[in-house]
Amino acid sequence: MSERVYLWDNLKVILMVLVVLTHSLNIYQLEGERWIQFLWVFIMTFTMPLFTMISGYWYKEKSMKQICILYLFPCVVFSIVNYCIGGISGAYPKGISFKSGWAMWYLWALFLYQLSTPFFLKHISLNRLMLLSFMVSIIAGFKFVTNDILDAQRVIGFYPFYLVGIWLDGLKKDLINLPPPYC
Repeated sequence: MSERVYLWDNLKVILMVLVVLTHSLNIYQLEGERWIQFLWVFIMTFTMPLFTMISGYWYKEKSMKQICILYLFPCVVFSIVNYCIGGISGAYPKGISFKSGWAMWYLWALFLYQLSTPFFLKHISLNRLMLLSFMVSIIAGFKFVTNDILDAQRVIGFYPFYLVGIWLDGLKKDLINLPPPYC
């Protein structure tokens, strides 16, 4: 078993604080001062892509049972809680859409990534899969895919970052296994 790398934990704490900050600034995004809008956009450009890349970096193939326990079960439970509280508080004036509750989209995405990545990597090289996922992500970004059903646009849009994390982990392993330079 590998030793814990606290640098990753520290980075994740910083990213969590930034995500909370962006959600706090969200109400000021359109009507606030220009610097608040700039700050919101700036932070949003890297927080979740970096989170997703870190998740890919630590990717390990898991059994279906592990995937369901780690990602699907908490996603479903907390989505139900979110929708119940939101329904009671009037947060859904247009009704509830068919997607995970609020921040649970990330657990849903990780569930799908853990489920699909082993299959994809058995049939497509990682480099080709990254290229393909970036192309599909760009197409999905033009709203050809809706985010209202199963958070599809987000799941598709962040998958390339997940794959970059896997690629970086493989790159690290390749660098460690290089023979020493000859002088």
